[in-house]
Amino acid sequence: MLKAFLVLLAGLARSVPCVRATVAGQAIEACRDEVERILARVEPEPVQTHWVEVGGRRFPPKQALAEVARAKGVPLHRLDFQTMSAVAFFRKLGFPHGRADREDRPCVRARVAGRVLEVCRDEVEAVARHLEPEPIRKHWAEAAGKRFPPKQLVAEVARAKGVPLSRLEFTTMRARSLLRRLGLRVGAGEEAR
Repeated sequence: MLKAFLVLLAGLARSVPCVRATVAGQAIEACRDEVERILARVEPEPVQTHWVEVGGRRFPPKQALAEVARAKGVPLHRLDFQTMSAVAFFRKLGFPHGRADREDRPCVRARVAGRVLEVCRDEVEAVARHLEPEPIRKHWAEAAGKRFPPKQLVAEVARAKGVPLSRLEFTTMRARSLLRRLGLRVGAGEEAR
C-alpha cells in the first residue's frame, strides 16, 4: 500500500512542470504553480517586444523572471540577464510566449534536420517573391502567388535566415508541415487553384 502511494506521489510530482536554471550566475528553481502564485500578486508592466503569459496576463519576460527570483530570495537584477534567458525559463515551464510586433504575423518555430528554424509567413512570402519555382514533381506549396516544391521553399528561407540546411537533410512531408503551420496552401498533383 505504501509503495503504491509513493509511486502515485512520484507521478504527481512529475506532472507539475518545474525548472532549475542558472541565469546570470544565479541558480533559480521554480514550479509552474509557484510562478503563477507569485505573479498573481504582480501588476504587469507594458510589453515592449517580448512577452510571457502567466495567469492569462502578459508580462515582459525580464520583469516576470526578476519577480520570481525576488520572491525566491535570489538576487537577480534585470540588467544582469538577457530577455531570451527569461523566455527560455518560462518556455520550459510551458507558459505561452511571443513577440508583440508579430501579433498579426503567423510564425513557427520548428526543428528541421536538428536545427531550430524560426520563420514567419511574411518572410516566406518575401523569399518567394524573388525566387523562381523549380519544376513540381508531386507536392507543392503556394507563396507569393506561385507554386514551389516545399523543400525548395524551406531550404531557401533557411538560407536567407542564415541557417545552413541542405534539402537532403529533411523530408518533403516535414517541409509541407512547416509551411502548412504558417497558413500557406499546400497540395499534391494538379489541384485547382
